[in-house]
Amino acid sequence: MKERFYLQCKKKIGRYIRRKRYGAALKLIRFCAQDKYYLNDVLADPELEDDLSLIADALGRDLDAATPETRGEKPVVVFYDQVSLYNRVLSRTYLEGLASIGEIELVYISYAKREDNRLLYEYCAQNGIRSYEIGKRYAYSSLKNLLTLLARIRPDHIVSQNHADDFIGVIANLCFAGKAKRHLINITDHAFWIGTRAYDSIVEFRDFGASVSVLLRGIPEDRLIKLPYYASDTVAPFGGLPFDERGKRIVLSGGSVYKTQGSDAFYDVVRHILDTFDDTVFYFLGNGAEDYIRSKFREDRYEGRVFVENERPDLDEVLKRAYVYINTYPLIGGLMTLFAMKNGLIPFTLVNADAPANDIRDFVVGGRCDFCFTDVEGMTAEIDRCLSDGCAYAKRREEIRTICINRELFNGNLKTILLDGRSDFELHVGQVDYDKQREMYLSSYRDNLPVAVFSCRSPYLFFRRPVLYARGFFALIKRKLGRKHR
Repeated sequence: MKERFYLQCKKKIGRYIRRKRYGAALKLIRFCAQDKYYLNDVLADPELEDDLSLIADALGRDLDAATPETRGEKPVVVFYDQVSLYNRVLSRTYLEGLASIGEIELVYISYAKREDNRLLYEYCAQNGIRSYEIGKRYAYSSLKNLLTLLARIRPDHIVSQNHADDFIGVIANLCFAGKAKRHLINITDHAFWIGTRAYDSIVEFRDFGASVSVLLRGIPEDRLIKLPYYASDTVAPFGGLPFDERGKRIVLSGGSVYKTQGSDAFYDVVRHILDTFDDTVFYFLGNGAEDYIRSKFREDRYEGRVFVENERPDLDEVLKRAYVYINTYPLIGGLMTLFAMKNGLIPFTLVNADAPANDIRDFVVGGRCDFCFTDVEGMTAEIDRCLSDGCAYAKRREEIRTICINRELFNGNLKTILLDGRSDFELHVGQVDYDKQREMYLSSYRDNLPVAVFSCRSPYLFFRRPVLYARGFFALIKRKLGRKHR
């Protein structure tokens, strides 16, 4: 979106706020957040943060008048989980980690039950954890419900997992400044998000994200604390493969397809493997990725050797059947990396000056990274050695399981963060070259913009950008249809 229209949207936000039309203002704030998330020419916008603070001031005035509920002696910790996905991101990891802390009373708050978060609510019920559904995501009524609920609970801590555009979580945390210790799980450390002023502590999972927070978001370093995560086990039974795996070695990768755009290096590695080893097939897991992935393998020699499906709930079972895991480039998937390692797969990774976010030393005990390479040539040479010497490769695969961050290490540090405000993981802030990543985002920005325009459901955007609004509608329909068909 041209910067001029972005500035016009921000002016419109100001007008809405002055007229106390907070719901309309928040829809446009969400659009601005999505626009910057897809573009990342900046990683924080102080004017949007000002607008969020103004709305929070208005909505939070009467919260102290609410009647608090009766509570026990233990400090109350609310886990506000806007993401709320059982087999993706960190919902289950943090829910189980918080539940393991016997010194607290845990309350889980999220949105309406659906298939991909149902098991989170079931876990709460099975473990005596209070849980609440506050309504539909991004609905103004859900914000009101959350504020009312928090005013009644009066938590000592709020732990939040948000998407980049979650104005509801940001407003709620702003309203409880000075009333609760507010922690953000920074799952979007590589890109723009709103809420830089809404939290007392930012939980970073790696030094790259911490450096971005300090240098590009302007967050003071003393508000950051480091906690790398681990990959929980998936529980779905194996659902089969879209090909006959007998006699084949599976080269697996996956994640958001935009993480492969802006460079062909990832595809060069995969093509090399397929061209060198006749018994290999490439299998990519990513929602809505099929058209783009297949466009990279149009040659006849790849016919019947490239397969693409949506993300799978039985990921562990699929990984057990894979032979090689290749990380996406120019951006890796952190959780996919950990899933691969947990299942004994070496996550072959390209990390260099053009892709500083791919440094995965924070994911492994001791920082060992002999599976990271600065160029395609070095990486493919090592892959060739591994695929040619099965015995040596099998030994390395067994070793990789032992260097992952595990559940016990994570849970113990989560407890000390909440109770003592400290972590055993040292945090290091250094210089970050973000220019190449900006180029990558720019290459996919035009494709993502219509989705941002439509998904916010703002009448202002409908009338000002009707063509983009319509394109966004059809793009989302295509994505939803794709998720239904595996």
